[in-house]
Amino acid sequence: MAQLVAKAYAEALMEAAAELGQMDEVRRDLGLIADTLAENPDFKELFETPSLGEMQKKSAMEAVFAENVSKDVLNFIKVLIDKGRESELKDIRKLFDTMVDEREGLVKGRARTSVKMTEQQIQILEEKLSKLAGMKVSLVNIVDDTIIGGVVLEIGDKMIDGSVRKKLAQIKEDLRQVVV
Repeated sequence: MAQLVAKAYAEALMEAAAELGQMDEVRRDLGLIADTLAENPDFKELFETPSLGEMQKKSAMEAVFAENVSKDVLNFIKVLIDKGRESELKDIRKLFDTMVDEREGLVKGRARTSVKMTEQQIQILEEKLSKLAGMKVSLVNIVDDTIIGGVVLEIGDKMIDGSVRKKLAQIKEDLRQVVV
């Protein structure tokens, strides 16, 4: 249920941002607010506590963000406060980012490896995956000490396991199937 509510707000924000031609600005401002709340637990608690009145919450948000975010995004936050949906902001931001990425033909993914990849390696992998997927792929490299070698790609809801562990498991299974 909460995810549906967050999606409805994210879609409404997306539509408004598209109409105003402010997709990047809204994304940046929404990210600034969400990141600030995530990095400051006391402020987040203040923002989400039901015992604090709507006017006080709006005033606090205005005082903190008026200089740094657009009036439209601040008004959106005030609507969330009016509707008692402050706790949905994190999910709204994630969904909004995903919608913007989809609109721009971008898909984000993770490349888990045993050692840190160079920028050049990441770029080459992104280019190859972009050609395969037919859309721009942006990867984040995550060093995972459970990986012996190779790479495990997670893109959207897909996973491509090119790890040494997977290859060894395949060889082991193939050897079991061999009739001597």
